[in-house]
Amino acid sequence: MKPRKGRLSSKKVMGSWIYHKKIMVQTHPLLTTYDLTGAWVLGHNQRVTASELFAGARAQLLPSRLTEALSTLNGRISARTMLLLANTIDDTVANYASFRSSGIIEATRRVLHRVPTLSPVVVNPQTGYSATSIWMAEEMPHVYFIDIDTPETIADKQKRLSWYHLPQNLSLKGVGLSTTPLHEALRGFRPDVIEAIAAFCTADDFAHLLRYLRHVLVEGGWVIAPFPYAPGIENLSRNLTLFQRFAGKPRGVVESFDNIYRIMEVAGYHNIEILKLSDLAQDLDKPIPADIEVIAIAQALPLEETQTD
Repeated sequence: MKPRKGRLSSKKVMGSWIYHKKIMVQTHPLLTTYDLTGAWVLGHNQRVTASELFAGARAQLLPSRLTEALSTLNGRISARTMLLLANTIDDTVANYASFRSSGIIEATRRVLHRVPTLSPVVVNPQTGYSATSIWMAEEMPHVYFIDIDTPETIADKQKRLSWYHLPQNLSLKGVGLSTTPLHEALRGFRPDVIEAIAAFCTADDFAHLLRYLRHVLVEGGWVIAPFPYAPGIENLSRNLTLFQRFAGKPRGVVESFDNIYRIMEVAGYHNIEILKLSDLAQDLDKPIPADIEVIAIAQALPLEETQTD
């Protein structure tokens, strides 16, 4: 995916940026207590992310100066090896690697259509070397994006992108979420949408994370949660072992959509929708990928409705 051309005029972009700056410094009602039980998962995700692998795959499959800059040598080597092995089994693996960002972007579009705020805020707490928020910020100048990762990763990412004119409605924040909870990193500001990855923790731990995120989100805020999907992985035969080798064992793999609904409902969410990558690709007229992941979108219930959960 390449950055879209034909951006808004600099005057309009600056106006959007000034508006976003204003909302970020507004006084918001801060919660006096947070359910921190699952907050640690975000820091854990920062440490075990497969971002370098995905960035390497994007550089191979979606070549551009941007995707090349965001890829590391190790990531490119691992991705090249994985894709060579995978393509001997099923070329939908390569389609998955090239389409995953587009799937996240389409899921975000669908969530933002349901957010009533004129200038919503979207947070990715484990951005890694992803270009996804850059592409979305260029496409949607009315939305403010906050990408967070460890100080080391963000510093390296900024260095790699020193030549690139980042959209003004995108902020990169270097914060280690193992030691600083997300709500402190956001200084109490409550975003409209948060992306949370389910791959690297158990279902119980992820449910605790989702409970914590209800305290961080605005009332009625949304989460976007990619889940490793067992049927999609198992249909690729040997690729389960292949992906464990290169991306780590997906502890959060789910066996069915019912598992996802149960996790979301227990954590206090409703309006749950599960999006298969293959369906999204068909909607966008893209090559059909393997459903190695599915993306759940869900809206947080008001905290007072589930205080005794």
